[in-house]
Amino acid sequence: MVEGDFFQAVPEADGYLLKLILHDWNDERATAILATCARSLRPGGRITVIDTVVPDGSTFPMPAMLDLHMRTILGGRERTAAEHEKIWTAAGLRLEQITNTSSSAPILQGTLA
Repeated sequence: MVEGDFFQAVPEADGYLLKLILHDWNDERATAILATCARSLRPGGRITVIDTVVPDGSTFPMPAMLDLHMRTILGGRERTAAEHEKIWTAAGLRLEQITNTSSSAPILQGTLA
């Protein structure tokens, strides 16, 4: 482990794993975190994110309640797949796949764009 500030710099690596981090932040700050990782990602490296992905057109109340909670408590938000793709692209990354899991947090994986 290395102490640091993921808004400033992270150690160079072949991969990064962010679990339930991006939903804590608004789009600008979440993009900044991904961009910091992108700057230090070695060629061929991968970024893996485990975070909530709100289904398009969801009528189930839980995603909306969690989104409200994240916005009021932390200033963050829950995102759809398209919204995740938007911040990954803005950070210079390509979101390649989203794998559903048995939990409420799918696995998002990508590389440098």
